[in-house]
Amino acid sequence: MENIDRLVNEYGIRSMFFTDDSLMTLSDQFKDVCERLIECNYDLEWSINVRTSEVNPEILALMRKAGCWQVSYGIESGSWDILKRIKKAATPRMHERALVQTREAGIKSNAYIIIGFPGETHETLAETEAFLKRVHIDTLRVTYFTPCPNTDITDDLEDHGELVADWTQLNFYNIAYIPEALTREDLEKTYRRIMARFYLQPRVLMSFLPHLIVPRKAVALFRGSFGLGKLLTSRSGCKS
Repeated sequence: MENIDRLVNEYGIRSMFFTDDSLMTLSDQFKDVCERLIECNYDLEWSINVRTSEVNPEILALMRKAGCWQVSYGIESGSWDILKRIKKAATPRMHERALVQTREAGIKSNAYIIIGFPGETHETLAETEAFLKRVHIDTLRVTYFTPCPNTDITDDLEDHGELVADWTQLNFYNIAYIPEALTREDLEKTYRRIMARFYLQPRVLMSFLPHLIVPRKAVALFRGSFGLGKLLTSRSGCKS
C-alpha cells in the first residue's frame, strides 16, 4: 500500500497491473488490500493475474469495487488430459465457472492459452478450440509451449516429441518443441486459426471501438492490429 500510495501521489499513476501470480493466494491479505484501496479512493484502475481456482463471486465483487477492470487467467488448455499432465490445479469446468463469475462481476477477462505441450494431439487441440468457442473471454493471448531449462517438464521431452529449440529464441512465440503426434505445420495452423476465430468475432471487434476516440489507445490499437495481421499471415510466429 505504501508503494501504491507513492505511485499515485508522487508519480500520478492511474492504471496499474499486478503481475504477481500468487497475490490472491494470501486471501486475507489480498482482501485487506482491496478494502484499503476502497478506503483510499485513489480513482485507480488496475488488473491482475489470478488462478481460476482462487476466485469466487465475493472476492470478485470486492475487486471490482476496489477498481479492478480486468483479470488474466492462465487457462493454458481446454483439455483435461493436458491440464493433468502439466499439473494444473484446475479443470476446464473450473475455468468456465471463473470466467462466468468474472463477467457477472463486471470485470473483463483475459485468457492465456499455450499450445504444443508434451502429449498434445489433434484431439486435445480440438478440445481447446471447443472450450474457447463456448466461453466468454474479452481478450486472448496464445503462445507456443516453451521448454524453459531446468523445469520439471523438460526432463523427458525428447521421449514425447522433437526439441527444436534455438535457446536464443525462447520467447513463447517461436516453436521450440513439436509433440510426437503433431507437426510444425499443425501447430502454426492451429495458432493462426485460434487467433483469427477469436479476434475476428464481431463482438470482439466492437469491443475495441471505444478506444478509437482516445489518441494514445487508438495508436496502440492500430499497432496491435498490424502485429496481429503479420502473425496470422506469416508462416510461423514472430522472429524476435
